[in-house]
Amino acid sequence: MPRCPGQDLRFWTPNDIFDVMCFNCGAKIEFWKDEPSRICPGCSREVHNPRIDLGCAKWCRFAKECIGKAAGDDYKPVAPVIDRLELLLEGYFAAEPDAVKRSARMLKRCEPFLQSADLDPCILQCAAMLTGGLLNDAAVTPQKLAGLIPLLERTGLDRAAAQKVCSLVLSVLGGGTDKGPEYQTLCDLAALENLATRLQYTFKTELGAKLAKLM
Repeated sequence: MPRCPGQDLRFWTPNDIFDVMCFNCGAKIEFWKDEPSRICPGCSREVHNPRIDLGCAKWCRFAKECIGKAAGDDYKPVAPVIDRLELLLEGYFAAEPDAVKRSARMLKRCEPFLQSADLDPCILQCAAMLTGGLLNDAAVTPQKLAGLIPLLERTGLDRAAAQKVCSLVLSVLGGGTDKGPEYQTLCDLAALENLATRLQYTFKTELGAKLAKLM
C-alpha cells in the first residue's frame, strides 16, 4: 500500500536527521528522528535519542499495515527499511556514483520477483541493493561484508536478518555457501544488471530468463 507522508522519507526535512553529543565522552552521534538509541562510536556506550519522534506511527490505526511490526514499539525505528537503506548506501558509496546507480537499478529489478511466496522481500531487496553497489568490487570478502552489518542494523533489521543479507551477497559475489531461493533470484538479478557486458550466464529462474529476452 502507498505510504502516508508521515512515514515517507521523501517528506522528511534536514532537521529530522541530527547530531547529539555523547553524555559520556562528548563524541558526536548522528541520529534519525525515529531511532531510540545508538552506540557511541567514541566510547561504545549506548546513547538514547533525546529528540525521538515516532510521528503518526504512535497513534494511526493503519500503522501496522504501513510500517509493519515496528508499529507501536518505541524500541524499533519506524521508517521503512528499504528507504533507510537507500539513503545509507548513498552515503556509503558517496565516492562511487556508479555504485549508487547500480544499487538503485538492482532494487528496481526486484519488483517482478517479489510476488513469489518463497522469497523474503525485505531480505531480497536489501541484498540486491548491496550486491548492486558491490558488483564491480574485486575485494568483496567476509570481513568487508561483516563490516556492513551495523549499517544494515541502522535500517531496523535485526542482527540475524543483517547477517542473512550479507551471507547472500557473499554467495553471489563469490565465496559464500547460501544457496536458498533468494540466492537464485539474486544471481539472476546480478546477471540482468551485467547483461550489457554480454557475459555468458545460465539463468536460475524462469522469470529471470524471460526478463533477459526482453532486454
